[in-house]
Order: sequence, then C-alpha cells, then structure tokens
Amino acid sequence: MKRIISVLICSFFVLSACKSTHRVAISGQEYLVNYKAIVLTGFSMPDALEYRTDIRDYYASKVTDIFESRGIKVFDESLYFDEFEKQKALAGGYIDEYTGKVDTDKRNQIRQKTLQSLRATHGIDSVLFYDLRRRTAHFGDYRAQWDGQEEPYELSNSDLTNFLSTLVANTSGKIPALSLMVFMEDMDGKELYMGAGGVQLVAKLNDDDEFESIPVDKLLRDEAKLDFSVEEAFRKLFND
Repeated sequence: MKRIISVLICSFFVLSACKSTHRVAISGQEYLVNYKAIVLTGFSMPDALEYRTDIRDYYASKVTDIFESRGIKVFDESLYFDEFEKQKALAGGYIDEYTGKVDTDKRNQIRQKTLQSLRATHGIDSVLFYDLRRRTAHFGDYRAQWDGQEEPYELSNSDLTNFLSTLVANTSGKIPALSLMVFMEDMDGKELYMGAGGVQLVAKLNDDDEFESIPVDKLLRDEAKLDFSVEEAFRKLFND
C-alpha cells in the first residue's frame, strides 16, 4: 500500500522547490574576464533564525573567499547599505504617505541609483543578493531531495532503516527544508546568475507518521552541510 503524504508547514516562508536550481546567463570564465568587483548585500534568514549571527558571518566569509580567491575585489554589505540609506533619504523614502505601504517602484529606483553610485565611486560592476530561505523538498523511497541536497526524512531512522521501511510501505510527498539562494546582477539590474544549495530539512516524519519540526537550536549545526550549500549554489558558475 502506498502512503501519499503532502505537508504544508508555514513556519518560515512559502516557496517552491526542485532537486537542483540554477539560472546561468554568463559563464564563470566570462564573469572573471569582464567583471572585477562585486558588492555584497545583507544576508537575510527566516525570522526564527535571525539570532544566529554566526551563520550570517559564516556565509559572508565563505562567499567573500569564493570571489577573492579568483581575483575579484569584494566590498561588504556596509558599503551597499550606507549608500542605499543615502539615496533613500534623497528620494524622501519609499513608503507611500497615503497608504502607508511600500512603494515598490520607488524602492527599486532607489536601489538602482545605489548601484549606479557605487559603480561611479568605487568601480563596482556586479552585486550579490543572497539569503537562507525555506524550500520544499520532495521525498520518496527513503530520502528527501532538494537543491542538490538529500537527507533521510524519517526522524528516528538511519538510511538503512529508512530503506528497509520502504520494503513495507512506500512513502512520498513534500517536506520543508532550508537552502542558500544566491542572485548576481550587473549594476544595471541584469541577472548574471542564480543558484541554490540545500542545507537541511526543518521537519521530519516521526513514528506516528506526523511531521515534527526540528528544534531551532538544532538547525544549521553541521558545517559540512553549510559548506555543501555554498559549493552547490555556485556550482554552475565556478565549477572548478
């Protein structure tokens, strides 16, 4: 008998997923020849993980190393946000005074002026937006897969016991996970690259066939998985 289990857990973000996600508008070689400097923007995470400044520092360091080791000059997020705040003040902000809501067009204009100014004052020719966000992993047989990552989906079982359980009942469905997402653009807003690297599941199936969230303090503790997420996210740009 086949059990079909589909779960929607709205604890972090609502997003889609796939086994591996990349969009490549430029090859790594083309990037290294035509671009010489990149500015990082702030690294964001789900609200429940915002206190993990160690993770923010970890990813900023890893991403910086990726570019600097290839001869690209890296400017940290403070430069981007200082200039963004300057341009926001000059524009009078981007909150609509009548509705109290964000004026998306105006915010995008401020962002574009920020990039143009950084290009003129610092010679920066590309920008990286990156974050840790919720994705949806698909599971079947005995492992869940998403964004190049895979992991046993049963809470108390190893790969072996998960495999043996599939001989009795074949379970398939969806389960929430975390991934590193990276987006690179030139200073005119043209996309150069997008990549995703899976980190870990945020819930697993318990012995009662119910999904149980992984405690927040147990998330993002495996450095090998963090390393993998960076490598996978940039794999189709810098596949050395």
